[in-house]
Amino acid sequence: TIDPERTLANEEFDYVVRGEGELTFLELADGRENKEIKGLSFKKNGRIIHNEDRPFIEDLDTLPFPNRDSFLNDTRSLDVGYVSTGRGCPFSCAYCVSPKLWQRRVRLRSVSNVVDELKCLKNDYNSSIIRFVDDTFTLNKLRATEICQRIIDDHLDIKWVCDTRGDCLDDELVALMKKSGCIRIKIGVESGSNKVLKSMRKGVTLERILKAIKTIKKHGVPLTVYLLAGFPGETTEDLRQTIKFARDLDADYYSLGVLAPYYGTQVWSDLEKAGKK
Repeated sequence: TIDPERTLANEEFDYVVRGEGELTFLELADGRENKEIKGLSFKKNGRIIHNEDRPFIEDLDTLPFPNRDSFLNDTRSLDVGYVSTGRGCPFSCAYCVSPKLWQRRVRLRSVSNVVDELKCLKNDYNSSIIRFVDDTFTLNKLRATEICQRIIDDHLDIKWVCDTRGDCLDDELVALMKKSGCIRIKIGVESGSNKVLKSMRKGVTLERILKAIKTIKKHGVPLTVYLLAGFPGETTEDLRQTIKFARDLDADYYSLGVLAPYYGTQVWSDLEKAGKK
């Protein structure tokens, strides 16, 4: 999606489905003329052709649930059920390709549609844990509250995990999350330096992150924090601050990554402009 031109320059590839693939790939598989398929890049007579972009799918409820029967083992169960309740992210983190992929637009499935999929996973696949794979599950706190309340009201009795941000939580929501079965919250902390967080365009401060994590720990929900080292401009002292901040957080699990300047991210563009490609 980010670089269809150079992808198709490899002789191993015939097509690139750009953006959301459900409708584009379906039309390709159905045998529609290549030139008529929005979101498709392909080769013709040695040339690479890029059709116009396909608009985002506005109503995600129109998509069927994943056909999990296609990859079940003989037990006909899935230990972990992965659920995406929406697509897109409004933030501009410099190390992330999401702003380019999703254009900072967010589309969310209805609460009823999400709950129906949860029931399907519990009743048809015996999933013991649900993993919400949204970039920020609690981005819309009111909607997250409604999902949690439906899980409780419908007696789903499930355990679940999610990723979120320090500025997208409050005391009331975390309490409800735990009551509805949340067994782990994962927070992107990244750095213990406000200077570095600002360079990352993270859009949140250490003070706000610390407040959220204190709330999580108050309610006894296990906590994972993501940390990132090696951001351009980061100093040894910045790293020391990250180590100290991480210790102070006393999380249950730490996930440490080293920066990879992926193509399509702001950090890639900045390094390229600086001649450090």
